[in-house]
Amino acid sequence: MGKKAVKRLTPSQAEFLGFEAKPRYRSDNTRRRYSLSNKQLKKLERYDELDAKGRVMVYDIETSQVRADVWSTGKQYIRHSQLVDGPEGQTRIISIAWKYVGEDKVYDLTWNDGCDKEMMQEFMAYYNRCDMVIGQNNNSFDNKLVATRAAYHGLFVNRFVKSFDIYRKAKQVFRLPSFSMAYMAKFFGLTLKQSHEGITMWQKIQYGTDEEKKEYLQKMVDYNVGDIVTTEELYMKMRPYFSTVTHIGISQDKPRWTCPVTGSRNVELYNTIVTEAGTVQRILYCIDSRHQYKVNNKVYREFLERGWLGSQFIK
Repeated sequence: MGKKAVKRLTPSQAEFLGFEAKPRYRSDNTRRRYSLSNKQLKKLERYDELDAKGRVMVYDIETSQVRADVWSTGKQYIRHSQLVDGPEGQTRIISIAWKYVGEDKVYDLTWNDGCDKEMMQEFMAYYNRCDMVIGQNNNSFDNKLVATRAAYHGLFVNRFVKSFDIYRKAKQVFRLPSFSMAYMAKFFGLTLKQSHEGITMWQKIQYGTDEEKKEYLQKMVDYNVGDIVTTEELYMKMRPYFSTVTHIGISQDKPRWTCPVTGSRNVELYNTIVTEAGTVQRILYCIDSRHQYKVNNKVYREFLERGWLGSQFIK
């Protein structure tokens, strides 16, 4: 048995490694000590490498089929009592793929022989540290499944991570024949969503031989990663036409007049509007992201008062 190292960990780091997170000491608020194996030390390095630290995450999940006992084929209502006992009667997450906006690398995790606990322990460490997550229909599907599986395994969920749902935003703003990611990617001329072998992939992953499980799990990861590339392209393409859900500039300790979606200072006054109540509002425009946003007169004055550095104007 290898020698163990003793390290102080934050509660989130401890949970990430599979420990039951202990509270900090009351006296001086220091971190608790844990004994770590070499494997756990290497895994902790991955936590430090991928820690979101306020970044914006694009992510997507693939989930398992659920088995139920039924009398026949055709349309029918299936009660929860018809679901088989054990894991196969639950919707589990098979794979998760994600990347951080503006970065090239795409990351992925998969379940371990049908169990998604270890995968969820790692992913939640990154998810919980994001300023915002982006997905396609993620408000109704991905976010809820992530929260469900985290709760099932007793993991912490940051309820205040902001969520940007491309599907919902597109339906608010556009009138398209379809709001599926495949159609929107084709409509806007982006990287097309990858195809797969259909239900066969899920059947081989869940019920195939060991060789089939390994082969088709890799196919699912490839498909999952491909979705991430298309999702980010779709977000970047459609972003100028949407409102946003948080202010990245404030998260980066920048002034309130900076761009809410990138934190850029490269902004200018686009227009002035007046509400029915007589309130003056200023529309600022970010040249880098092409995002339009409203600010009040107080924030606009802060924008006008930004300084000069010699002859170089500080934007």
